[in-house]
Amino acid sequence: MSHRNNLYAVRAGGDLATALYQRGQSIENLAFAQQNPQTLKTNRRLLLAQYLFVLAFAVLGVRLGGLTLETTTPPLVQVSQSPQFPQTLQAPRAIIKDRNDVILATQISMTILGADAAAFDNPHDVVEQLKQIVPDLNTSRALRLLSGESRYVILQRGLTPHQHQAVLHLGNPALQLRPSPHRVYPTGATAAHITGFADADMQHGLSGLEQTLDKIEPTSSFTTT
Repeated sequence: MSHRNNLYAVRAGGDLATALYQRGQSIENLAFAQQNPQTLKTNRRLLLAQYLFVLAFAVLGVRLGGLTLETTTPPLVQVSQSPQFPQTLQAPRAIIKDRNDVILATQISMTILGADAAAFDNPHDVVEQLKQIVPDLNTSRALRLLSGESRYVILQRGLTPHQHQAVLHLGNPALQLRPSPHRVYPTGATAAHITGFADADMQHGLSGLEQTLDKIEPTSSFTTT
């Protein structure tokens, strides 16, 4: 029992000695720093420089991450990135309704199939492939257009989503697809004599209310009386 007490006393004495030694070292370090203000100032500068370096590195990382997201966004619609490809689309033409709020004329988004005619060596093969995808394609007209040197010709308007995908699967960079509003008349021939119709590009009305719309505001909704 006495031996154990002696052992505890030795351990306690050792811990006390260690604590006193560490406290003495802290006092010596503090005294040294007070006697050497230049050393303390240097340490503070080094610590500040480390903080600034970490902050600059974090800002640079965020900026590089943002640039990566901006430059990896894929194109959504077109097959070709040709600079001759027209990108500007006209403003949507106004919806025409009767006094009972029945829609007489509106537009839906469809696809225009175009091509860089100067890029084709054998237009016959291309026309045959397109004919299988778009049965109502005017082959003689398409062949005539693709045999020229124009950098952009329109082969077909109003492609369906299925036809759009089929053209993409051909993988021909000279074929170009772009979205375009397509004018439709839900009432068909019932009100055709009143509604009239617009041109293929929906820029001008050629008869009826479509022609009257140009004199008012082509992009504002119009209701008949």
